[in-house]
Amino acid sequence: LEDVEVQVPDLSALGSEELSKYRSAFFAIFDGHAGRNAAEFCAENLPRLIAEKIEKPTENEHVRKAIMQGFKDADAKFLAMAEERGFKDGCTAVTVTLLRDVMFVGWVGDSKAVLARREREEESSRLKALSLTRDHTAMQAKERERIVKAGGFVENNRVNGIMEVSRSIGDPQLKKAGVSSSPEIERVTLCDRDEFLLLACDGLWRVMDAKEAIERSGYSLLPPPSSLLPPPLFRPVAPATPRVH
Repeated sequence: LEDVEVQVPDLSALGSEELSKYRSAFFAIFDGHAGRNAAEFCAENLPRLIAEKIEKPTENEHVRKAIMQGFKDADAKFLAMAEERGFKDGCTAVTVTLLRDVMFVGWVGDSKAVLARREREEESSRLKALSLTRDHTAMQAKERERIVKAGGFVENNRVNGIMEVSRSIGDPQLKKAGVSSSPEIERVTLCDRDEFLLLACDGLWRVMDAKEAIERSGYSLLPPPSSLLPPPLFRPVAPATPRVH
């Protein structure tokens, strides 16, 4: 597999002094295709490229622009390296920039972010799955229209008959066909009923929907009532550095 996960518990270590005044963190999954160069590059560089641009953490529009520019810069820098070294790969990305009690979810491609939120205040209340992302694929009407306007075409629900996702970082051979590194960004204010956030690439979503994934993840995070409890399907991860699968 060619996916890389990133956890930065304190984003201020990579950014401006202003960030140190607030709780901040960064989480992401980068899912590579045709290689893992783009995924590894993003894991090593995108957190910093976003953090160093956040000078006004309390201004939502400023943060949005910082994330947008971070994605753009990561793409440009990787494409320059790809041309020099002959790389042809790319990656999808789903990122979470946490500032105070606000999450900014930015993504390109078909990796997803799903928030587990209790239906009521009681801790025993059931969890509901809130999907925070929408897939960027050539099957989507708006994405298909954008690809065609850029000079590309869609064949068999693939950009130029090659790739399913319509937005990514890298993929130099498809940039002129309209494959974009411009992310969508969703802002979510966290509340006391929020339990955890699940980030995963398309491999998970091909075998289960958001509701089942949240239910199984929640089950795995509970303390085992007995030694008879089966092993969890999902294991919480804790590394603060990129990890490649």
